[in-house]
Amino acid sequence: MTRNKAFARGMALATVMGFLLVSAADAATSLSNSLTGFTGNSPDASVQSAVGAAGFEFSSIAGLADDFSSDPTIAFSSLGASFGSLFAGDGGRNYMRTIESYAFDSYVAEVTVVVDTLGTDQVFFGMGSGNITNWGTPDFAGFPSVFLTPENELLKANAIDGITGDWMDPTGAPANNWSEVPAPGLLPANAGTHRLRMTLNAATKQWTGSLDMDYAGGAFVADATTPTYNLANAYDDGGFVLNGFPTQPSKIYFGGDDGVIFKHFSVTVGGAEDADFNNDGSVNGQDFLIWQRGLGVGVDNGAGDANGSGTVDAADLAIWRTRFGGAATAAASAIPEPSTAVLVLLTLAGAALSRKP
Repeated sequence: MTRNKAFARGMALATVMGFLLVSAADAATSLSNSLTGFTGNSPDASVQSAVGAAGFEFSSIAGLADDFSSDPTIAFSSLGASFGSLFAGDGGRNYMRTIESYAFDSYVAEVTVVVDTLGTDQVFFGMGSGNITNWGTPDFAGFPSVFLTPENELLKANAIDGITGDWMDPTGAPANNWSEVPAPGLLPANAGTHRLRMTLNAATKQWTGSLDMDYAGGAFVADATTPTYNLANAYDDGGFVLNGFPTQPSKIYFGGDDGVIFKHFSVTVGGAEDADFNNDGSVNGQDFLIWQRGLGVGVDNGAGDANGSGTVDAADLAIWRTRFGGAATAAASAIPEPSTAVLVLLTLAGAALSRKP
């Protein structure tokens, strides 16, 4: 009996280690493309080849249907990728998506959209299979997915689980509707250029979407942010969730219809670097103490993870140091970088000295 238990434990450990090794080998990569350098239409083989070489693919490569009921052609020019400009309504909808999957990597993804009017133009930005399904809504047929869409003074979001393909509310529970947050000034009749952002913390499986309205370039400034979605039910767990990630793809996709233009796409693996761990608006000694307490045990930004890697380590200290201030940074840069083991020993020593007798 003891021998069987030991064997079972060994097999379990081997499985976990194998999973970790595969995950590390299959880590997704950062990707950036203006989408303004392609010329032609998505049904063209030359366009498909160029887009594929850049790390993307299309949900559909079809053109005008024989019965004239749809035309999901994406038209490329120096302005970007135009969706549904050749066919009005849902019949013109299509999605462009990354070839790689991203559900197991923390990331920040952004894309700029140009709309004539949000009264007709549909805009979607999300993570999942990126398939055209019921009513042209992405992945609305049993595939795990999460996406945001700006619409009529609202920033809306939705998620789909990997259990039955049902909608999820931000907590991960079944839902009957989309989440909505106000986006004042996002009028359906107005043309405009906006930037969308998605952020995923792979360690906690938490996702948020946000909107920079009337985007004019430069750093992203959120005018509206979705609730934080708990996507645990979109990930395979070997028992309850069997049709989640990675059984299904977790590509980053964008698309829509009625002539919406997408450009300047980027996904940065590891997420945006943030050393303001207590969110007080400044990077200071309090943030260092948070990093110190989280070293080796923390898994998120609030515990000292500055780079979104899911662990608190020396790399996060390096980010804190560069954000802390000019004089402090200059002084710190003259000190050799300690190893993680040394940092752990120093932290333990500091904790011991701080104890009262």
